[in-house]
Amino acid sequence: FSNLDQFVLIAEDKIELLDNVQVSSGDLASNQEIRIRQNNIINGNLFTNQIRIDATSTINGNASFNQLEIDLTSKILGSTTTPVSLPIVNRSQITAIQPAEQKIIITQDQTINPGNFDEIQVQPNITLTLNPGTYNINKLELLNNSKLLFSASTTINIQKELVIKEKILISQTINIPSTDFQINVQEDKDIQIGKDSLLSLKLLAPNSQVELGQ
Repeated sequence: FSNLDQFVLIAEDKIELLDNVQVSSGDLASNQEIRIRQNNIINGNLFTNQIRIDATSTINGNASFNQLEIDLTSKILGSTTTPVSLPIVNRSQITAIQPAEQKIIITQDQTINPGNFDEIQVQPNITLTLNPGTYNINKLELLNNSKLLFSASTTINIQKELVIKEKILISQTINIPSTDFQINVQEDKDIQIGKDSLLSLKLLAPNSQVELGQ
């Protein structure tokens, strides 16, 4: 694929969707495996080496694969294509960055400008608004019920760690694409996104395992 805009999730190794997940739109691609648990609804296409689908799940799209395991109670409503050549997508790389030593703890609703930081931490129930531009930091931490807002093309380059707790909102303030906000994570730390969160962003973390909460 010369353009990856059609995809909502891309993995070097594996995508696993647990029970009762719905993908509203966008395709999924993994170079090795896509595992879909029970009671899933996927409104998009699947591209991978191996697809495994558990009971009572529905794929409202096409599936391209080399191997398929699907429960009798599940269905792929689009067409199926096999075999496929690998890799599906090429591994992305992130340019090294130089964060600064300044640490910011956001304790009240605030707007900040682009720049270099050591760490940005947003306290619970607090809203941080980002002015458009590029932010280079070592660590971004969003605590429970915090909000991160953007209004134009914005990029956060993270050297070390991204922490997203529960009930987090990352969203645009005006009618622009969610992909106008991109977070790039360089190091190989696992990324866990807490339950009941709504994230409008493009996340690039080629060295990490990403786990989405409920």
